[in-house]
Amino acid sequence: MTLLVVFFLNFGLSMTASAHVSWSVHNMVLRNAPNQQDDEVCIYCHTPHNAKTDVVLDYNPLWNGGVQDSTFVPYYSATLDAEIGDPLIGPTRLCIGCHDGTIAIDVALGGTERMIQVPKNIGGVVGGGHTARPGDNLAIDHPVGFDYVDAAAADSEIRPATTAYANGTIADYLFTWGANENIMTCSTCHDVHAGGTAAVQVRLLYMVNDGSALCLVCHIK
Repeated sequence: MTLLVVFFLNFGLSMTASAHVSWSVHNMVLRNAPNQQDDEVCIYCHTPHNAKTDVVLDYNPLWNGGVQDSTFVPYYSATLDAEIGDPLIGPTRLCIGCHDGTIAIDVALGGTERMIQVPKNIGGVVGGGHTARPGDNLAIDHPVGFDYVDAAAADSEIRPATTAYANGTIADYLFTWGANENIMTCSTCHDVHAGGTAAVQVRLLYMVNDGSALCLVCHIK
């Protein structure tokens, strides 16, 4: 039990212990097969047996879906005071497995009869109206894969990682594994398990972004 708790704390997911993915846009049963008599919501991403193992992954919670191992174009800006190594590091690699538009969403190792049968990305949109990124270009998205603490130290308009955020501080939502510390990933802002109120579940955010409130947690503007 202790090891399990440490695992979740390490990846900033302890806040989702009482999450409600079954009520969210990540409930693929309701979104894609509303008449299907199947309540195994978790199986679209996770499997209890024969999960994917891959040395490329440094975050692999019994993964049942596709994994992106291509080289992606990272975000770049002359004003970015941070170095992006692997933009897909940590949970971002799993998110991209569905949201890049190059791996079919129905790719899975187990329970394939329950997978979503929709076409791959076409012009940035996946069948059924689900959006995805166009190919391997992350240059048009918020940067991920960089050390937030280093960026905050170099940029006076970025708040420190000790700043209060959601159910803790920014630091609680950064990814750390091995030599990689305090890395901003997709899960820094997005709660894939949709904890919290209905207001934040729409975009799977950790907090309501009215008036750019979530953005202003990190950015001093």
